[in-house]
Amino acid sequence: MAEALYRKYRPSTFADVTDQEHVKVTIQNQIVANNVAHAYVFTGPRGVGKTTIARLIAKAVNCLKRKKAEPCNACDACKAITEGS
Repeated sequence: MAEALYRKYRPSTFADVTDQEHVKVTIQNQIVANNVAHAYVFTGPRGVGKTTIARLIAKAVNCLKRKKAEPCNACDACKAITEGS
């Protein structure tokens, strides 16, 4: 069974996400200020980055070695989210 492209090439940092600049900046500012909402609603057609942004928020909030708003992608929490567990 072939792996889906969106899983293989999913951006692993906010800097890697193309477009959606208004969403990225707003969420990054909230993460840096430790003012993350308890819920977010992402809407839009397939392929615009809803799941990617949600995963990046989860990584950034749970990351043990976060640099400003960017997750480290090396700690146990980041690895677990990347693996989908």
